[in-house]
Amino acid sequence: MIYIGWILIVSLGTFFIYVADKRSAQRGRWRVPEATLHIWAVLGGWPGAWIAQRMVRHKTRKLSFQIAFYLTIVLHALIVVLIGFLYFKMIEQQT
Repeated sequence: MIYIGWILIVSLGTFFIYVADKRSAQRGRWRVPEATLHIWAVLGGWPGAWIAQRMVRHKTRKLSFQIAFYLTIVLHALIVVLIGFLYFKMIEQQT
């Protein structure tokens, strides 16, 4: 539950960062560095990043960015599998 709560909170922040960066791009203003967008996704904001990419069509065409982004999703899928494995291992040891 802690992991899910963390993901929700960080995703919300990531969503707003993506939207702000898209608006800055449209207005020719200072941009959020791609590394910063990736860091937020790695920290758990990948769902918010994915939603923002689809809603405001931001960073959807840059292949190198998308590859790094989807690797982040794979990383988090592995984390969920690991958490599940450890949880069921703990339950198994208690019985």
